Amino acid sequence: MRYALRYDGLDQLSGAIRRRGFRLVGPALRDGAICYGDLASAAVLPAGWTGEQDAGAYRLRRRDDAYVCADGPGQGLRAQ
Repeated sequence: MRYALRYDGLDQLSGAIRRRGFRLVGPALRDGAICYGDLASAAVLPAGWTGEQDAGAYRLRRRDDAYVCADGPGQGLRAQ
């Protein structure tokens, strides 16, 4: 079974998760990189950004789409 959640519902969902005593961790733009850590709101998600890696190098690059997180395993979440 598959479910879809609109991007604007993420803050409501994350608030419900935290109110139940859980910690919410995910990708966020921090210090010029996409890092995993505690998420305070959907605003810190890396919508429209991707990390490019090469031998000894890392940089952020703007994407042409609205994926929130296209890096890592699985499918990304598209901001709408």
